[in-house]
Amino acid sequence: MTEIKLFKSPLKSLKLLFISLIFVVAGIWLLLKTDDSKIISISAILFFGLGLLFGLFNVLDRRPQIIINKTGIWDRTSNQDMINWKFIHEVISPTNIYGQIFIPLVVDEKFVRRKSIYKWALLLGKAVRAKDINLNVSLINLDIEKFMTMLDILRLEVINDRDVVIEMYKDRII
Repeated sequence: MTEIKLFKSPLKSLKLLFISLIFVVAGIWLLLKTDDSKIISISAILFFGLGLLFGLFNVLDRRPQIIINKTGIWDRTSNQDMINWKFIHEVISPTNIYGQIFIPLVVDEKFVRRKSIYKWALLLGKAVRAKDINLNVSLINLDIEKFMTMLDILRLEVINDRDVVIEMYKDRII
């Protein structure tokens, strides 16, 4: 079966890693060289140390973020099973939510959604008018317009022709 696997961009993760490293080093320098602002130094080391860990995890994480095939689309961050093309009614233009880029999908009521265990995430989603299914493409290096065009075509295509569409867009969206 023809499929497209989209992975996190290591370059975007390296940028986070580098910026966090600068602030951790600055925090260590402040801690060792000055007597005042110990709280600020320790806070910077702890906060940006977490950024280092997050960046390192993202650099080393080679699991696919999004998988597209003739059956449907799967997004690792949405905590959903494969979303069959027959359930997708519309692909909405990208939404920027606090610096993260999402592509909202309007799905049929028959699609069984997994509910988030985090109530605050549901409230935040409603506050920024997000849909139930949002593909997070922030860390993926791709051409968003071509990606959305491909999703629109795939949701409307006959099942046998989806492999042809996927093969056609495989090298265009990355």
